[in-house]
Amino acid sequence: MFLHITSQIEGRKDDGLLSKKGLNSFPSFVFLDAGGAMLAKHQATSMADMSMEGFERTASGPVKEYLDLKAKAASGDKGAIVQLALKEATMGSIADGETLKKRLAGMELTAEQKTTVSGLMTDFKFAKALKAANALFKTDQATARKQLGAAIVKILNAGEMPTKKYAGLLRFAFGYCLKEGELGAAEKALEGLNAAFGDSPRAAGMLDAFKTRLAEAKAEKADEAKDGAKEKETEEPKEEEIEESDGDG
Repeated sequence: MFLHITSQIEGRKDDGLLSKKGLNSFPSFVFLDAGGAMLAKHQATSMADMSMEGFERTASGPVKEYLDLKAKAASGDKGAIVQLALKEATMGSIADGETLKKRLAGMELTAEQKTTVSGLMTDFKFAKALKAANALFKTDQATARKQLGAAIVKILNAGEMPTKKYAGLLRFAFGYCLKEGELGAAEKALEGLNAAFGDSPRAAGMLDAFKTRLAEAKAEKADEAKDGAKEKETEEPKEEEIEESDGDG
C-alpha cells in the first residue's frame, strides 16, 4: 500500500507519520504489521528495486528475517533479544535511549554491539534536537538553526558520533561550526562525514571542499591569535617604562 504523507496539511491525521516511524527522508517505503509496527524498510538502490518484484524481494527477505527473529526472541533466546532490540532501534521502532536500555538490561553484548548501541544513543540525541528545531522552524528559522547547531556542537564535543542515519546533519553542523568559530567541533563533524561518506565518489568533492575550508579557518584563526599577541605586546608598557613614570612628576 502506498500512502502519501508529506502534503503537510495542518491538522490532518497522521501528518507526522514519517517522523513517528523514525524516517527522515521521502519517499520512504516500509512494511508495517496490522498494528502499525514497522517490519522492514524497503531499500531501493536502483529503479529495478522500485517495482513489485523489488517489494517482493524485501517481503521475502528482510520482512521474513525480522519475523523469524521476533519469534526466536519471544522464545527466550538472549542473543535474538539483543539483535531484535538493536534492529528495532535502527528501524525507528524504538525511539528513545531509555527504552533501548530497558530492552538490553541484563544482556551480554559483543564489542560490535556495544559500538552499535553507542551510535544509536547518539542518534536519539540528534533526533531529539532535530525535533525541537523543527517545532521552532515555522515561526523562527534563524533561532531554530542556531538551536540545532548548538545542540550538535555539544554532542560532538562530548565525543559522540551518530550513525549514518543522521550523518547528513553533520553537513549542516560543519557549516554552523565554521560560522561560530567552533573549529574543534567542525573537525569532528568532518571526521563523521568522512566515516559515513568517504567511500562514495559522489561525496569526494564535498569532503575535499570541507577539508580546504577547515584548513583555511584554522590558518585564519592562527593569524588572528598572532596579531592579538602582537597588539598585546604593543599595548602593555615595559617594566622600565612603568618605573620611569612613578614619582611625583
